[in-house]
Amino acid sequence: MTPLETRLYEAAETGATLDLRELVIAEIVRIPTDALVPVDPNAQPLGDPTDAATDPKAASNTNTIQAPGTDNAIQPTGNPNAQIIVNVEEPPIPHDPVNRNTPCADWGEDRTIDAGLLIALCMGKKSVHPKGIRIRGARITGSLDLESQNIPFPVHLEYCWIDEKIQLEGATLTALRLSGSRIPGLVGERLTLRNSLYINDGFFCEGEFILRDAVIAGSINGEKSTIRNPSQQALTLTRLRISGGIYLENASVDGEIHLTDAEIGSTFSCRGSQLRNEHNICINAIRAVIKGAVFLNNHPAFPFVPPTLAPTTSLPENLVTPPPSSPLTEPPPGAFSAKGLITLYQAQIGGSLEMQRAWLDNSDALVLRAIGIVVKGPVLLIEGFQSRGQIDFSIGNVGGSFECSNATFIQTNSGPDKFAFRANELKTGGSLRFGERISVEGPISIRGANISGELFLGEGTFNAKKKFAIDATRAIIGQGLFFQKKINVYGGVRLIGSRIGGNLELSDTKFERPADVAFDGSRMSVGGSAFFRPGVACIGEFRMQAAKIGLEMHAYEMQFLNNGNDAFIGDNLTTGGDLNLTKANLDGAMHLRNAVIGSDLRLDGTVIKGSKAIHVALNAQGAFIKNTVFLRGGFSARGTVIFSSANIGGDLNCRGAKLDKSTLDDGSDGDLAFSALNTTITGSLIWEQMGTKPKGPICLMNTRAGKLNDDIDSWPIHYAKSDSRDLLLENFTYNSCSTISAEDRLAWLRSQTDYSPQPYEQAARVLRLLGQVADARKIARAKQNDLRRRGHLSRGSKCWNFFLDLTLGQGYQVWRVPLIALAIIITGGFIFGHAADLGAMMSIKKDINQPDFQPFMYSADVFLPVINLHQKDYWLPSTKNVGYFYMGYLWAHIFFGWLMTTIAIAGLTGIVKKD
Repeated sequence: MTPLETRLYEAAETGATLDLRELVIAEIVRIPTDALVPVDPNAQPLGDPTDAATDPKAASNTNTIQAPGTDNAIQPTGNPNAQIIVNVEEPPIPHDPVNRNTPCADWGEDRTIDAGLLIALCMGKKSVHPKGIRIRGARITGSLDLESQNIPFPVHLEYCWIDEKIQLEGATLTALRLSGSRIPGLVGERLTLRNSLYINDGFFCEGEFILRDAVIAGSINGEKSTIRNPSQQALTLTRLRISGGIYLENASVDGEIHLTDAEIGSTFSCRGSQLRNEHNICINAIRAVIKGAVFLNNHPAFPFVPPTLAPTTSLPENLVTPPPSSPLTEPPPGAFSAKGLITLYQAQIGGSLEMQRAWLDNSDALVLRAIGIVVKGPVLLIEGFQSRGQIDFSIGNVGGSFECSNATFIQTNSGPDKFAFRANELKTGGSLRFGERISVEGPISIRGANISGELFLGEGTFNAKKKFAIDATRAIIGQGLFFQKKINVYGGVRLIGSRIGGNLELSDTKFERPADVAFDGSRMSVGGSAFFRPGVACIGEFRMQAAKIGLEMHAYEMQFLNNGNDAFIGDNLTTGGDLNLTKANLDGAMHLRNAVIGSDLRLDGTVIKGSKAIHVALNAQGAFIKNTVFLRGGFSARGTVIFSSANIGGDLNCRGAKLDKSTLDDGSDGDLAFSALNTTITGSLIWEQMGTKPKGPICLMNTRAGKLNDDIDSWPIHYAKSDSRDLLLENFTYNSCSTISAEDRLAWLRSQTDYSPQPYEQAARVLRLLGQVADARKIARAKQNDLRRRGHLSRGSKCWNFFLDLTLGQGYQVWRVPLIALAIIITGGFIFGHAADLGAMMSIKKDINQPDFQPFMYSADVFLPVINLHQKDYWLPSTKNVGYFYMGYLWAHIFFGWLMTTIAIAGLTGIVKKD
């Protein structure tokens, strides 16, 4: 038996530690702090970890001290091996001489133990103290095969070099420590360990470390360990059952950590660790159950310091800017890093999932796969988190909040199914936050997610180029959706069918997806209000089709820029309050077809440069506006403004609006400047104080308004151009109107593109109700005259119309009939008198009572059929010679008498008047 074997057996029998390292472990004598000064930093005596607490993470942290001078030496107390470090000229013994106390294959026989000796001890062939086998600093040769052995005591092989794989298949151990040791691998399938496993403090495994189907009553402490099995499984913990936690902090693993179906009774921590399995899996925790928290974050010794950002600036005039790049930086000191895939598919985590300052890189493939994960606490991807690849939390369930702030997500592959972050159908008990200083390159998809709290996007950049940068289709958000501070979104935001329980609020945000949909809120539902505050710009199409806003929607001073295409599509939009786009700027058309606005539609000061394709600026066809429509205060539209078939419960106020049918500078396109066809306006149509006449026709056909408030200068009436007619007024009705002169009202009526009598009748009726009877008659007479001039009458009808105007003033000047009749009678008197002078009048009766011939009396008697002056009964023109002329005139005179009498009766009875 060699001396080393003897020492081994003695140590095993007494429970002592067989320490073959060269450095003597020193006891540090404590002295009063006021008598001490810090030791030289090169003095680092090695502490004794054998008496560490049961907690695998507990470690002694002894401060080295020294006496203030050589004259104040203090004697050790009770321990001959105690060492006091003082200020002496000779330096203290180094902590770890190179290649002497670091496990090494070159150690000689004085430090070499055959594995068979250890097997014999474990099999009970030699007496072993309950403290177990404790060896440090030895080289163990041969196969340490303890398969299926039941070892009733701890085995500590610390800081050792072990030549061959340790075989522990089916074995049962009380405890196992391999701290600081170096091994080529370990096979521990079905191992049962009654206490904790220590593979910490510089432990190095050059091969696979297998604990498949193992049962561990304590924890695994792998702090500062290294396990290398590149491109293969490095740490195999499949179906592991462990009562405590797994701590791989500040560790280095090259290969896969396999945790499929494992059950971990406490925490799984990789704080500050470096994992590497490029283009492969770093952590495989499919269906793993972790009852505590998961820490894939930075080590506490390296806290996160937020970067200093340059002050934010306002949006530039040229809003279309190239998307910035988002490079992935190198892992900072103390950060958790993984080069490869981390999969937590259907894993269950009883606490939080914390990835502060984590650094993940798997090129453009999946880098974090957490589909179906269940996390009872929060998920934290914060404080310098960086990833390159795809992160997927789809169908996950997070009991707390999901935080992503001070983070960088990069996915540069633009394939159809590529994304930077995906959490489709994710459920959270708290909020989902993409907070301050965030940079995302690639799409974010949270389609169908159910977020109990708020969805918050803070200061940062979201860049998906031509794709939707943020897709929350059918998402359910219990509270609000907030885009706060300075946010640049290069790519669209899609909220189709989403439901938001609180407000939708955006401020200082830019969406940029030119010539495509930049913001799509179609069919979304917002329980509160929607606020698009000043500083929000949408470069591309803005959609709110069939969206429902519980309260008001405000987009004050917002910019909708789509280069002359559709800029705002709000067809079938419903709001419980105002729709307010005051002072907004739209480069493209605005659509509100069949929208339902619960209060006012406010477009005061809004500038709309309409669609060049359809020549429309604002289309609110079929819209229902409960209160007033405001197009005041500098409202300007290039293209048609349409309110056809709309129902407006208040006023349609266009005071001071600027309307131009054309979207082109040369005015060559467009049909109408304004259309309110079949529109109902319960209040007033306010059409006044327009500094510039509308450029283009105005259509008010079949429109009903409570009142017409207008001035003549606000209509497209050009007196110098008699053929300039730009009004469509047929069946336009109103109950009252502004007081303007009859001439101006006639000019307004005569500006119809096609003649229609109804607008004349409507104007005359309203003026009559207002007591302006004379003006009403002027308009009524003008209706008939304009019918002759512009209506589609035959020549006979035009002549008859002219005759009625000449004789009756179209039924409104009946006094003309007696004047005309008197003129005819007088004329006839002269003619019949001249006939008498020529002897052309002859007596037709011989009666002693025959009156003398009186030409004027005769003229009146034959002209007026309703009276008898006893002249026509006795006298007639002769039928000889010139008498034929006078006989013909007599018949004409009688005809005109009957005609004028009939016209007089028709005028007096109102038969001629049509209104």
